[in-house]
Order: sequence, then C-alpha cells, then structure tokens
Amino acid sequence: MPDVTGQQLDAALSAIESAGFTDDVDVEGGGVFGVVDTSNWQVCEQFPAAREPFTGSPRLTVDRSCDDGTDASPTPDDETSEPAVEAATSAPSVVTAAADPAFAAILVEGDYCSDAIAQFADERAGQTIEFDGSLVAINNHDGYTTRYDILIAAGDYNETSQPGPAFQFSDVNTTSDMHWANDNITSTVGVGDNLHLVATIDTFEADSCLLRIRPVATSFR
Repeated sequence: MPDVTGQQLDAALSAIESAGFTDDVDVEGGGVFGVVDTSNWQVCEQFPAAREPFTGSPRLTVDRSCDDGTDASPTPDDETSEPAVEAATSAPSVVTAAADPAFAAILVEGDYCSDAIAQFADERAGQTIEFDGSLVAINNHDGYTTRYDILIAAGDYNETSQPGPAFQFSDVNTTSDMHWANDNITSTVGVGDNLHLVATIDTFEADSCLLRIRPVATSFR
C-alpha cells in the first residue's frame, strides 16, 4: 500500500491503482453530498498503512483538509466549521421537470445538440437537477479499470433512440462516486439500467454535445 495520507483523493486513487490494486477503493467522508469531485478532497487516514500489503479493499478517510493540531470543539470563531454551515444553508433548490418548464422541454428534445440544451446548461450551471434516466453507455476513463465515463439518457432505456440531452458522468467509479441511495449490488450496474438521478450541472460541451453532470444521489428504479 503506498503512502497516500495527505494527498488529494484523485492523486491517491491513481497511486493505489499504479501499485497494482485495480478494484474499487472504499472512501469514507465527503460531507452532506459525499465525494463529487475527487480533486477537492484530501486523504486524512488510510488502511492499510503505508508499505503494508493489500489484504482487501483499501479504505481512505477524506475531508476538505486534514487538520492534525487544533481543538476539535467548535467555537463561534471557528473558521473551519463555517463553510459547511454555509454549504448546507445556501444549497440551490433541486430543479425538476414538474417545477421547471425549461427542464421539462429539454428532456423531450429530439436533438441532443440543440441550442435549447446548451442554453439551459449555461443558465443552470451549478444547480442540482432530479430526473428519471437510463444508462446507455459505459466506457473506461483514460484507460483506468475502475474509473468510467457513463452516458445517461432521459427516461426509460430504449435500444434504438431516446430523447433529451446526452448526460455524462465523467471519471467516476461505480460505488462511492455514484452515491447510491438504495441497497444494490453496484458491480452489476450497466447498459440498460433504469435509474433515478440527482446531479449537479457542470458544463455543456459544444463539440461533443455532452451535458456533463456530477452525481449527488443515484438509485435503481
């Protein structure tokens, strides 16, 4: 097991894979919504310890930053606890098709490269959306064996065609990054699965017409 304590989570996962462990790594921590962007989290504890052999799935405990020397008891002037409070109180409301006509319209749009989808993504960037969708493609991300690019369409799975944006989760594993909200065997997730998704809008890529989103909560339906 390499020494990854103190590293950012994305670098730690790469180091563990380079050391020969290619299965999913257990990640604990991540706040209210869990780990969405691995580059934003730091490894505070690891098991097994550095240079010990792998005896199962490695376990990493993460936080925004690892503070070893301060009193854990919060005070009114404790700056380290304030961002979490702000995040909880300022989180945007969830956008649904029932409540947002623009979102409802793009979910049935026949052209996934349409200007309406690009405009919606630009105007709602950073907001959280909730919808029923299906997994239509899954590919390894940059040659990794446990990191994937997952293509998601709106509505139930259809082998021939599906309307709406070409949603994509980029560089995720199929366990902790997906933030499963129900009991499931995550190793069986694959093309054809119908899902209920809560995700944050990232960007719309004009060249590929991909609407990149980041998972907040995922469940089978």
